[in-house]
Amino acid sequence: MITNPNFKIDVSVTEKCYKSKPTPTDYRQMRWNKTKMSLSSFISMVRMGYSYCHIYYGNLRRKNKFLYTQTISIDVDDTDTDLETFYRQCQLNPTFAYETFSNGTGGKYSYRLVYVFKERINIRAFGELYEKICRMTNLDKTKDHCGKVITQLMNGTTYEAKVFRSNRIYSSITDLPVDATEQEQIVAYQHSLLPVVPNVYKPRHSSAIYQPNNINSSKSNQKQYKSNDPDWKKQLESISVPLKVLAESRQEFL
Repeated sequence: MITNPNFKIDVSVTEKCYKSKPTPTDYRQMRWNKTKMSLSSFISMVRMGYSYCHIYYGNLRRKNKFLYTQTISIDVDDTDTDLETFYRQCQLNPTFAYETFSNGTGGKYSYRLVYVFKERINIRAFGELYEKICRMTNLDKTKDHCGKVITQLMNGTTYEAKVFRSNRIYSSITDLPVDATEQEQIVAYQHSLLPVVPNVYKPRHSSAIYQPNNINSSKSNQKQYKSNDPDWKKQLESISVPLKVLAESRQEFL
């Protein structure tokens, strides 16, 4: 574990920020962009009302498009314990925690704990890490485990909301070891970034540049067909007369 407010993480954030909890229409219109930013910048964006989520192929927030994540978020809703008290007593301090839009509703407290990891967490390790953190923070029976859903988005908050930060960057290998390995998802992600090279046909045993159908090539570059049949000239002469007759008949018809 390290403490570093400038640590760079990958996270997907919305194109727009929201001053209150997004409406159903807002959720349908949300668009995501993968970005790399420092922890301090990430916290600032959350306070500005930007929503965030994991990293997906093509920025499509779907389970079968999930690549990896560096954040695990746990919601604490409708509790009698305020965020400051919980944060001071927590045995595993989150990287940062903030009061959500729902805080204060019905006289209850609502907040979110965010744990940032230096490794890329794949889909198999994600669930195990989430459950381990819940056990260590006594939140295994929290009201809403939406944070365990691999496609779950997390809303930001306002500048008026309380935010506590430890700037701790955890490791899924040394701090909170899990059985699942991240290597598979890293390889899949790197493969997804490779450019697609078109399969251009090149004639064998030829140094000439291939030009489809010779459309744009000069007459000097165009190659004439030459048959392997030694009597090809005789065969060509034998059909030249019928071809000439057909051509003249066609011209008369036109």
